[in-house]
Amino acid sequence: MCGIFGAVAARGARVGLDRPALEHLIDTMARRGPDGRGLVLRNNVALGHRRLAVVDVEAGAQPMCSPDGRFGLVYNGELYNDPELRAALEREGVHFRTRCDTETVLWALATWGIGGIKRLRGMYGLAFYDFERHQLLLARDPMGNKPLYAGMFGDDFCFSSHLPALLAHPAARPEPNVSVLSSYLTTLRTTLGNATLFDGIATLRPGEAWTVEVGVEGFRVDATSTWQEPAVEPDMSWDEAVRLTRDTVTESVLAHLRADVPRCTLLSGGLDSAIIAAVVREDGSPDLLRTWCAGGPVDTDEADPVHAQALSEALGTSHRTIRVDGGAFEQRWDQLTRETGLPLSTPNEAAIVALSEAIRPHATVALSGEGADELFGGYVWPMLCARDGVRAVTASPALRRGLVASYGTSDLGDSVEHYLRTTGWVGVGAKAGVLTAGALEAAGGDGGLREELALELGRVGTSDPWESVLRLHRRVNLSGLLGRLDTTTMAAGLEGRTPFADVRVAEAALRIPLAHKIVVAGGLDQTAHEAVASGAIGKAVLRAAFRDRLPERTTQRPKVSFPLPFQGWMGPAVASLEGSRARAVFTPAIRQAIATDPAAAWSYAWPVLSAARWLGMWFP
Repeated sequence: MCGIFGAVAARGARVGLDRPALEHLIDTMARRGPDGRGLVLRNNVALGHRRLAVVDVEAGAQPMCSPDGRFGLVYNGELYNDPELRAALEREGVHFRTRCDTETVLWALATWGIGGIKRLRGMYGLAFYDFERHQLLLARDPMGNKPLYAGMFGDDFCFSSHLPALLAHPAARPEPNVSVLSSYLTTLRTTLGNATLFDGIATLRPGEAWTVEVGVEGFRVDATSTWQEPAVEPDMSWDEAVRLTRDTVTESVLAHLRADVPRCTLLSGGLDSAIIAAVVREDGSPDLLRTWCAGGPVDTDEADPVHAQALSEALGTSHRTIRVDGGAFEQRWDQLTRETGLPLSTPNEAAIVALSEAIRPHATVALSGEGADELFGGYVWPMLCARDGVRAVTASPALRRGLVASYGTSDLGDSVEHYLRTTGWVGVGAKAGVLTAGALEAAGGDGGLREELALELGRVGTSDPWESVLRLHRRVNLSGLLGRLDTTTMAAGLEGRTPFADVRVAEAALRIPLAHKIVVAGGLDQTAHEAVASGAIGKAVLRAAFRDRLPERTTQRPKVSFPLPFQGWMGPAVASLEGSRARAVFTPAIRQAIATDPAAAWSYAWPVLSAARWLGMWFP
């Protein structure tokens, strides 16, 4: 796990930064890589790296170049099929000098070209340069575990895993992308397709590779997808689905344990982290018997720390709980906005960074449960609401009456509008009361958000409209959560690993029919409101696969979302609404409403205040 930065000038030119300036940009990533710094500067190419040493601590320094100097690599991530790839590369005649997976990635790309990307199983954002062909390859893992950004700065094409490294470039002239900002208010996602919150800075999508041809007069960028989702197998039996889930998840957890440094497990008391803790306990390593949880200052009977403590006792782990109060919440909010260059996506990020800082003196790697909900149907309410939208077009009279009772109308609009209506924080229809006329015009009426969702819902992979919503969660929601984990853990120099957000788990889970994932006692003919009331169960196949390893209380626990009582902690942030940028973006009415009582309008207050804080910090 590391931070990467690079700059490439046109052929025959030199990078527009000298060594001290490059070292300064690289050092903005020091938290991501506290264990070492490296820089290769050759004519028109600069490759920079900050290292968090996890595997082969003594070797594996980056940038890493081939012995003949033709190829150079900077790489942020971990490879989980390293032994398999090494064996294949040795058969090709490769002789390895280290045990580090960085060398495996280097030779995979040198040997197989862009086809080598498709053979990588892991989390990564990487840059690979062929000095002979003058070709740059950028790639990001299919789940979106690791970030990668790029843009033109002066005459240089620059890239990094860390936005502030790009923003510290002398040629950077940051301006907010109001279209993405408007999308953020609704979705809490800090990207929209390839666009970011900063005009002129793009992101690679999960599972995307860019081939950058470096010419005498400039650059040509070609983007391609490196992973294709498998189709659903509608005839898969329940028993087969349970076996597939148990075997694949268990193998993935064990594969994610490879490290030469201390490890631990995050334990919220929910199903996903409990499964990971139960599997890693079987490894027998003492460091894996340490578990950690975050919580608010006061617990209810159903709070995460209460369930996590009970689960720790059942599994026999050494457990600690880190508490976050209003003062710590405020401090972490500012810290993360400054460290990441982004507004917070969820309030829980403040708790995760506090937890990560507490863990770091004891462990360098922490396993976490992100990915299970998006792959195994954990978001029962939005999934069932989406199904209502699918069925509304041809609804029977009985269903039509149910829809009217639930939504006030049986005309739910198209799938995009219904999805936004049932999942958004600030509804797209409410933007006229939130954004000023100038900002509303600049945002284009959320046309970009609608287009992106329509694109994702219509992507090849399934002919079932309901299944397409689950895949939308995987592509959009999961990448947001993984981004949250990356920024919060790496702000403390801690590597977060996610065994569920693994390409092999995804390939297995996406083959399983939704009927094995979401089970409703009264049947799926009900509306979402009726189904939830009658006992809808998400992640049913995942619960069944690990029922024999976990307490019944854990396998039956409903999903909660790492809750903090943030609604009462937002008051000090209202001052950010008076910044010049915030006044230009947000209407006087919404600023007054939030300033008067942020807790009363918390679903609007959280994204508006987080965005206002970001605007004031990065666009003073």
